[in-house]
Amino acid sequence: MLSLMRTIKTGLYAILFLPLMLTPFTMFPWQFGRVIFFQVAVEILALAWLVLWWKFPDSLMIKKLNRLDWAVIIFLAILVVTSVTGVNFNNSFFGNQSRAQGVMLWLHLGVFYFLLKNFWQTEKEWRWYLSVGMVIVLAVGITAVFQSYLPDNWRGDLGPRLSGIVGNPAFLAAYLILPLFFAGSFFLQTKRVITRWAWLAATIAFAAIIWGTGIRGALVGVGFGGMEILCLAIFIFKHKIRRRAVIILVALAIIGAAVFFIVRLPVVANKFPTLAAASNPVNLLQSGTAQTRLMSWDIAWQGFLKHPWLGMGMGNYEVIFNQFYNPKFLNYGFKETVWDKPHNWLLELLVSSGIFGGLAYLALYAIAGQILLAQVKEKEKITEKLAPIILTSGLLAYFIQNLFLFETFDALLMFFVTLAFISNQLPANAPIKIKKIKFSILVISAGSILVAWLIWQYNYLPLRTSYYLALSENAGRYHNDQAVWAKNIQLSLQVPSYLQLESAVLAASTLDTIRKQNIIKDGADIKEAALTIAAALKQGADKYSQNYIYPVWAGQVYLALGEYVDAAYFEEGIKWLAKAKQIAPRKQEVYFLLGQTYLYQKNTSEAIKILQEAVAISSELGQPHWFLGLAYAASENYQAAISELTEGVKLDPSLQTQQNLLYFIDILAEEKDYAAILDYYKLLSQREPQEGYWHAKLAATYLALGDREMALQEITTAAVMDMRLQPAAQKFIEDNNLR
Repeated sequence: MLSLMRTIKTGLYAILFLPLMLTPFTMFPWQFGRVIFFQVAVEILALAWLVLWWKFPDSLMIKKLNRLDWAVIIFLAILVVTSVTGVNFNNSFFGNQSRAQGVMLWLHLGVFYFLLKNFWQTEKEWRWYLSVGMVIVLAVGITAVFQSYLPDNWRGDLGPRLSGIVGNPAFLAAYLILPLFFAGSFFLQTKRVITRWAWLAATIAFAAIIWGTGIRGALVGVGFGGMEILCLAIFIFKHKIRRRAVIILVALAIIGAAVFFIVRLPVVANKFPTLAAASNPVNLLQSGTAQTRLMSWDIAWQGFLKHPWLGMGMGNYEVIFNQFYNPKFLNYGFKETVWDKPHNWLLELLVSSGIFGGLAYLALYAIAGQILLAQVKEKEKITEKLAPIILTSGLLAYFIQNLFLFETFDALLMFFVTLAFISNQLPANAPIKIKKIKFSILVISAGSILVAWLIWQYNYLPLRTSYYLALSENAGRYHNDQAVWAKNIQLSLQVPSYLQLESAVLAASTLDTIRKQNIIKDGADIKEAALTIAAALKQGADKYSQNYIYPVWAGQVYLALGEYVDAAYFEEGIKWLAKAKQIAPRKQEVYFLLGQTYLYQKNTSEAIKILQEAVAISSELGQPHWFLGLAYAASENYQAAISELTEGVKLDPSLQTQQNLLYFIDILAEEKDYAAILDYYKLLSQREPQEGYWHAKLAATYLALGDREMALQEITTAAVMDMRLQPAAQKFIEDNNLR
């Protein structure tokens, strides 16, 4: 019995180390592999628990369910029900690689919660477990501080913000929030001086790393958590502690107000422009990130109003996003037109599980907070009273930051550890004594078969799918080896796992990247793989008729086949793109793709027609005008092309790339609009003032306009800047008699 108990407890400790784990042989190595190994570990531990009950039924005691336990069970049950009633059970229940989150993971977290509750019985056991957890969190934080020394394939976000082995600054910040408040509470509760200062150092380190991530949502959450500590201290404590809390609160308000106004002074703002911009709430609300997030929240709210009771099922926000798509997203770039989460976990829950899921989620926090605050009355010492207040504030901080993000595995691991710890703070009821039942050997055998099947079907096979997909991704995107890409993507799609549809979408994305880079040497290399991808996407489009991504990616696969294999595939592409257009009639992307396909077919009239529809959807944006201008140019209607292209670059300065401007200049040359050409060459010259080539082009344009003096001046400047142009400049001067 003792050896089996030790095995289970060792497994629970081992799970804490998962955030230090990386699976570079899979897609999304910072999340997906951890989830797979977590699920396997929980399944094995659950089986060991069952074996323990079978072999030693008289010695096994199960704690009775308390109100927090029931809240967890009800919340998980709602997630299961809404995944069944939702629009895509596969995506809801099993999840995907990119987010590594589905109802199945939540159920495993629930089992993990009850394992913790029943195997950590004493305060000492919990203190050891949480202490080891904090050390591991600190180790993860250290990888962020020294992330520049990590191997390249270990790092995710390579910007200046801290992310470390977690791979994303926002995910790291979310993971650190609860440990930050745990460390603070341990600092107050620990009597030993060295240990006490160690916890203070850990608290400071966690706070510094969260600051280093630069994630505003996490910083706001921590700020609210700190304010709650002070506010609760004011209302709960008396006399000296209350006065201190008031003084700190007032001091923070004064310091905050002073900093707010000082950083906006011209002298300070010129030296610290980023800080000055951050202090202006108008700037924050008007930033691109804020605007797209607000639009995404609005779409989530519309989705909730459409499906208020049971929602769409977890992981299906993308369906709602495309149905209620706001064309203004395109104004912030093509990447902002794809959202699979609203970046607000409460809103996401309302969309995915309806009002019942949202209320059940809020109940978890309400009950956990009530349990902690009830402890304040029971404690005598001030430090003992402050500890549960700090943990309550940690829950608020975590909740607030989730209003700007979504749940991730590492953070969820700490959240469920926290819930289990809080649940164990309730007075223990008389435990349930487990009795041995008849045919228990059959139960154990069935449980063993179930666990083996779960490990094979829902862990090993998805891991294998991801392995082949990662190989194909590496070959296609980074090594330009289409043959290896094709071989591995077919192997990936042949594995019978729940990841097939997502793998097809990711493979289609890689194929599209290869197509746009014009590096496909032989269409035969990609044909069979592309057809396999298309077949999977068509099956997904037929099965999940409300989902935009399957038909739109099927259309793009056929676009690649039409371009590199056989033009007959264009018609099939048009068919699936048209279906995507029906699902998301306001999404410009599908109109651009249809226009491109028609242009490949040299059907300029249909291309112009479909792109005019795109302009009608969002005439205030530049890209629809630009693409319509390209269609007019292909039909040799240069006047209309110039009108649309001009409007495009005026409305969207990001379109004024060198490649685009040179193409536009060629169109302007067809109509001999040298005045406009002159303006664009001036713009290109301003961007590269030391480039003689642009001065030579300016000289030719001035000459076409009849300004011989400026033509001579510009060609002379070109020859001075670039000696290689001197012979051509001399000939230009002589041929046009400019001396």
